[in-house]
Amino acid sequence: MESVKSAALPRVILQLKVRLPGISPMIWRCVLVPESVSLRELHGVVQLAMGWERIHLFEFAVRGVRYAGPDLSGMSTDVAPSDFRFRRNARFRYVYDMFCEWEHEIRVEERLAAVPGKRYPRCVGGAGKHKIPRGQAARTCSVRSALRTWRSPGFQLWNFARWVSSSTRVRV
Repeated sequence: MESVKSAALPRVILQLKVRLPGISPMIWRCVLVPESVSLRELHGVVQLAMGWERIHLFEFAVRGVRYAGPDLSGMSTDVAPSDFRFRRNARFRYVYDMFCEWEHEIRVEERLAAVPGKRYPRCVGGAGKHKIPRGQAARTCSVRSALRTWRSPGFQLWNFARWVSSSTRVRV
């Protein structure tokens, strides 16, 4: 992951584990970021680390408050993790692509001192495919959309069956 060295060395580095819950085998990354980066900048770090394409809307949910870009309603993403005073094992949520709702759990694993000569942010570990294969992504997205539809208050089975048949290609 490419990074830019800032003029001043950050004092506190957060070691974050970013994972996609509910997907097996587990897909996760470990990133080191200065505590002073904004949530907007953290969005960019997660995008690079997970292999996403940065073309969809996103939001963070921290302690029950939504932080989102200008196209979504929510608090500004120009706030830094240092403002939350996260402790070890604190968790918050990041959602990318509001249609498919790729939910990421972000956990603070450690608070570290910056190492002189090291560049931040940086990805230092992970498991799972760099990018989710398009076919799997489409299937997972369709299943998530179907479950959201099924759980919605105005759900009617016949509408759901019509939606499934219209979105499924049948070969004759």
